[in-house]
Amino acid sequence: MPVARAAGRIRLFSLGETTLVSSGRLLYRADARGLHQDVALMRGFGGFIPDAAREGGEGYVVVGSWPDGAWLEAAAQDSASLDPVVTVATYRWVKDRWRRAPLLEPGELVQGLSAWRNGSALALLGGQSGMRLAIVNDRGFLDVHPTPTPWARARAAADAGADGDASADAPPVDGAPPSLPEGSAAACNTELRAAGKWGLSLNRDGSSGPTTPRALLAFEDGSLLMAGTSCVDGDARWLVERWDPKKKQSTLDELPRPKDAGAQRDFVLAGSSPADVWLIAVGGSSLLRFDGKTWQAEALSGADRFQDLRVAKSGAAWLVTADALMRRTEGQWVRVELPSGLVPLEVAPGQGGVVWVRARAGSDEVLLATDTQASPSTIRLPDDKSAAAAAGDILRYPASPVCESPYVLLIEHVKPTETKFPEVVAALREVSGVELVTEASQKWSYLGARVPDMKAAARVVELAQKLPGAKPAVFCHEPRVGKKISLE
Repeated sequence: MPVARAAGRIRLFSLGETTLVSSGRLLYRADARGLHQDVALMRGFGGFIPDAAREGGEGYVVVGSWPDGAWLEAAAQDSASLDPVVTVATYRWVKDRWRRAPLLEPGELVQGLSAWRNGSALALLGGQSGMRLAIVNDRGFLDVHPTPTPWARARAAADAGADGDASADAPPVDGAPPSLPEGSAAACNTELRAAGKWGLSLNRDGSSGPTTPRALLAFEDGSLLMAGTSCVDGDARWLVERWDPKKKQSTLDELPRPKDAGAQRDFVLAGSSPADVWLIAVGGSSLLRFDGKTWQAEALSGADRFQDLRVAKSGAAWLVTADALMRRTEGQWVRVELPSGLVPLEVAPGQGGVVWVRARAGSDEVLLATDTQASPSTIRLPDDKSAAAAAGDILRYPASPVCESPYVLLIEHVKPTETKFPEVVAALREVSGVELVTEASQKWSYLGARVPDMKAAARVVELAQKLPGAKPAVFCHEPRVGKKISLE
């Protein structure tokens, strides 16, 4: 039975040992005990970019490793026109909240983010003019750069010569791309490049496109792989660049590309070691495996469109096709049966052997999990409309059945100086664990109740409905407490 169901899109974000889930703009934590709505995951980012026009759609993805190397990339589109203005913002998880932090140059998107050596987090950033690498958690150092094109080498040599430095192979300062001649097809900074627009993958309900950027795969020994298309010949080739930390050199591998394949693809890399790596082109028919020496195409009977690919810490490989969930077992891909009527979309191996699966069920999406202690009944997650309705002059979030900090808003627009609410106190005294508090915004003060769980929240709503002036509503919310009202 599914763990959760939503009217809109559900997303899975695998961040090392931690799995996060998004639905209706909200973030949830997923583990062996089930799904958890923890409002702390929304601190610093309320599910949208402030002051950005979003009439054409919006969304976000979470990438990296939790918590030190976790980043959130959000985008908002101003219209549904053929040439919309897209605002992109990046946020970094710092201690206990998201903090907006610049990461991208103009025309760039995050193409992948992976844990690397000595606790560092490495990001692959880029777009139509090339790729670059960056350390994004203040640990370690960067001694590798994507292979520059001849044009970029010549530009670097000219700049170095002007500065009195004879090194022609010096990378651009801070890894940033050099300026490009307007309209020049040859003006590529690196051999690899990627799509640089979010526009076609944004949705009005606040959910992002189908793919989390995973064109980078890095390992503790310093090895890394980057996937993209060839910049200098207009995406005619699919390429993977492999960095060997022992030899201190990169190798560019040209991948077999189906004749009917589109030029630019979202590539997904996954593997347990530098000598055992898998790659898919999302939405295409290419499934490739690298054995440490060569890339080989792997035929998979009946699979013509690959949607997702993951390799667990244990080395177990999982694959989502257009209509099936597959697991690699004893050298063979074996179909994993799902409940009737479900179409798999994403997979995320988590802690303790738990595997989370996102699937489509008619017009809804559902979340399934193996080996969890989740409730035997399926919960309904709030949708985007609920999130929008919950937002006011104080940002509150709609509560799901797995909310860990339920709050009942009781009375709006109370007097800031008011501290006694005898009728409310008398009505709620019977509910164990209730804490009556006021909370003030710049305009108004509110009276609400913090409660220990959703069962207590339902009882408070039932009792408060009988009180004059009360319009009880349940949120998942950590109020900024103005005053605590005694229930004694």
